[in-house]
Amino acid sequence: MPELDLVVEDEGSIIGHFILSIFPISKKHEHELLMLSPVSVAMNKQRQGVGKYMLQEGIKLSAKMGYKGIIVEGDIRYYRRFGFRTSTDFGIYAANKNLPPSVDNLMALELSEDSLKNITGEVDYSMYTSLTH
Repeated sequence: MPELDLVVEDEGSIIGHFILSIFPISKKHEHELLMLSPVSVAMNKQRQGVGKYMLQEGIKLSAKMGYKGIIVEGDIRYYRRFGFRTSTDFGIYAANKNLPPSVDNLMALELSEDSLKNITGEVDYSMYTSLTH
């Protein structure tokens, strides 16, 4: 989805990039959830608010487009600042074949109040053959 493949530029150079893609949970909900990955910021621009700006804009855009939630695997200390919580709080679990380092590393964000209330299941990366083979 090109609308959710976003970059941040500084004086004509790309300094940040992230992608939000449609992502099914247990082979359903494919038009309700997004997966946030990858997220990158140029080394010389880290800790200057670029990542924060990108994520805030991406979250606003995703909500405006009508998505119910975003899934991410990463550092809970970083992503909780944006409202992400451990995905198991919502009944969303990692598939046994691709477990994160810790249950806390798989997180979810509701894009409106109770928007993940009726969405449960497994996060399975097997559709990405390059990640699972």
